[in-house]
Amino acid sequence: MNQRYLLLSLLLGLSFCVCGQSDPGCLFDQLLEPAAFERQTSLVASTAQQRTEIHVRTVIHILYATPEGNVSDSLISEVMDQINHLIHAQDIDTSLIHPEHRHLVTNAQINFCLAQTDPAGNPTNGITRKAAALDYFPGPAFTDSTSTEVVKTDSLGGITPWDTERYLNIWIAPMVSADNTSNYGIPKVEFMPGGPILAFSDLIPGVVMDIDAILNQPNNGANIIVHEIGHALGLLHPWGFPGTCEFDDLIDDTPTCQFPGGNCLDDANSCIEPTDDRVDNSANFMGYSCMQMLTPGQVQAIRSNLLDLNPELLLTNYFCNLVTSTTPPVGTAIECALFPNPNHGTFQLNYQQPQLSDVTIHLYDAVGRLLQTDHFSNTRTINKAYQVSADKSGIYFMTIYAGDQITVKKIMVGY
Repeated sequence: MNQRYLLLSLLLGLSFCVCGQSDPGCLFDQLLEPAAFERQTSLVASTAQQRTEIHVRTVIHILYATPEGNVSDSLISEVMDQINHLIHAQDIDTSLIHPEHRHLVTNAQINFCLAQTDPAGNPTNGITRKAAALDYFPGPAFTDSTSTEVVKTDSLGGITPWDTERYLNIWIAPMVSADNTSNYGIPKVEFMPGGPILAFSDLIPGVVMDIDAILNQPNNGANIIVHEIGHALGLLHPWGFPGTCEFDDLIDDTPTCQFPGGNCLDDANSCIEPTDDRVDNSANFMGYSCMQMLTPGQVQAIRSNLLDLNPELLLTNYFCNLVTSTTPPVGTAIECALFPNPNHGTFQLNYQQPQLSDVTIHLYDAVGRLLQTDHFSNTRTINKAYQVSADKSGIYFMTIYAGDQITVKKIMVGY
């Protein structure tokens, strides 16, 4: 996979397009920072090994301009169930996935749970409601961060988020206009592959969904919500920047492609790669077309962000919407931890695998410079302390090669 990457390009925004639709009406470019076009890097997405189900504390904010837009609690509960089934690789249509990619379908082992207590500790059903002061809320705009945040701000007619460290906030509202819709997910700064690279550094993380997706799209828009949650948890669109093969999402098992979608089973191969060349994956949840699957690399990336960088989002005292699946989790045999993370320049690696093999470890800085290489022969377990200069704060990446297994971890120094 092409390892050069436009660090801003497609973290954000999507208006849904059905299979084969030529104009998805995407709004991600409204938040591009022009200088980001000059900042390319060889970073790869962060990974983590799956072990158990995890549960994300979630709140839904409903802003309604019509009675129809004030969707019922029961419909929200149904949508949450649909999201959790999709993220567990259930209720998907594998016939829409190209045969070349079906073996990569992955159960993320993540449940999104409506909160049972609000930030003040009061009981809640995890749903807030407010009559909208606007017929339509504005979508993202590069020139004005306020436009992007209107739906998320009480004083501007929206709903202010609950504590974003502890809740995944999802807004459902009438967006843009009757003819142009907008759905978008914004990640926390620490979830971004290259650090704070959006046009504005203070954007509120979470997911914004147009009410049209809930009322008028198949599956109550659950597939689109999974896409936007992917953005909010740090995933990019698989094509990087449309129209070129120079950029991609830096997930090794999503093939580089030029286009934001195509027919589900199309044999199109828009970017020819020197090794491991594959057809475009039009059925990926992070694409625009058929939205049926996440790959092992994508799952590893979002689980790493949750488990390593924002465990406060995770529930520990109750579970919800538990979905079980016959789809085996990926990488259950390997355990890898870096701690403390974030840190002030000193951290510990604990790595364990089930079989003896040679292991090579590379440590990179945020611009892809190799800082350190370590080799271990015929080993199962590695416990090693690492140190970088405390005055060189930023994001670092550790890549661990063991046989045919590759593990990549994100380290934050000085935060």
